[in-house]
Amino acid sequence: MALISLLSLLLVAATVYPSAHTTTVSAADIDSNRIKGGTPLSSGPYGLPLSSFLLQTFPSFANASYSITGYNTSLPSGQTTGTSSTLAGWELTVGVTPGISLSDAENEENGADRGRFITATTLRITPPGEVKGFDGKGWRVCLIVFTGGLSATDGTGGDCGGYLPSGCINQIQVNSVSSSDGQCQDLDSLPGACSGYFSGDGKGKAWEIVPVNGTTGDRGQMVFASGSNPGAERDEKVLEEAEKKVWPVVMTWTHFASGGEVHDSAGWMSCVRAPVKKGEEKSGAAAGGRARMGLLWFVVGVVFLVIVG
Repeated sequence: MALISLLSLLLVAATVYPSAHTTTVSAADIDSNRIKGGTPLSSGPYGLPLSSFLLQTFPSFANASYSITGYNTSLPSGQTTGTSSTLAGWELTVGVTPGISLSDAENEENGADRGRFITATTLRITPPGEVKGFDGKGWRVCLIVFTGGLSATDGTGGDCGGYLPSGCINQIQVNSVSSSDGQCQDLDSLPGACSGYFSGDGKGKAWEIVPVNGTTGDRGQMVFASGSNPGAERDEKVLEEAEKKVWPVVMTWTHFASGGEVHDSAGWMSCVRAPVKKGEEKSGAAAGGRARMGLLWFVVGVVFLVIVG
């Protein structure tokens, strides 16, 4: 089953996902070489081909899944208020994987980094079984990630109430709601109630996503990837920092009327982090990942020969 899931992930790299809308968002103050978002991801961090990145991050070394608020995105456009009732079962999974080799990096500017390694953090969304698909004319879903994370590094993650005051959470959710044209919007400034709680520049980067993937068994979708600064293969400090980082994530769900205008929109915020895997052999994760890559590429080749033969 693991190999079947992996092969499904590889198909993701070559799949084009339909959307009835086009979104243009600012890349200001974001290291687009290190951070990737949207569906499908254009590549892994630092120009890694998506197929290579998926192989090296499957499965993640440390991961945790959280329930998030979502809706039935198979509902068509129209006068029905799509966000009038939430649908349980949506999950947001954060994963951390060390020892990701940059040997396959394609970008010329990454030439000096091809002998080095990164620790990667990924976000993945999985829909509930009740959601039969994604109606691109009826919905737009935006992912907003505060890439600097939070100042706090403790807690169990999930509900932002353990990290942020309610006034901060509520205002961010209000600010995330789509405007009259339904476009995904960066959040370039924090509400006053959030002062002192965020790291980095405190800005939220937005991407339009299709949260339902028709090519994987669980229909899960990788929607975000971030890489650490390139360095040694076995950097325990970098791994620990990645495991402790709390990621504020906002999902904005916009439902359209039959004429194409916004009918209703809702934003919900989560604060997620991976578990710190104390006492486990972290340095062996990279070697294990490379071994899986060799085996899985062999399996892919065998499957290909069987299909064409």
